[in-house]
Amino acid sequence: MNRIIEHVIWQFFYIFENLGLHVLPITYYSPIPDTRQLRNHLELLTQEHPMLGVDLREEAQLGFLDYIRIMKMNIFMLVEKYLALFKVKCLHLRR
Repeated sequence: MNRIIEHVIWQFFYIFENLGLHVLPITYYSPIPDTRQLRNHLELLTQEHPMLGVDLREEAQLGFLDYIRIMKMNIFMLVEKYLALFKVKCLHLRR
């Protein structure tokens, strides 16, 4: 009997997968919350969590974003220079 139930469950799993849905069991270890519990405790979704012990290092992250922005600008400038040199060489070869 258990094998039949397991087979049926897997068939439904593949049907839902083909529809683009992921059906997962509700377990303590799952990162996906039980929405039935969330409906009963909506205040958990609206209150701000103090995040004790978590250091987001906001200044360091903003500094890293500035670094990425500068690197992106440098890469674009190098690509533009390379393309300009490539065009000059192509024009030189045509003559």
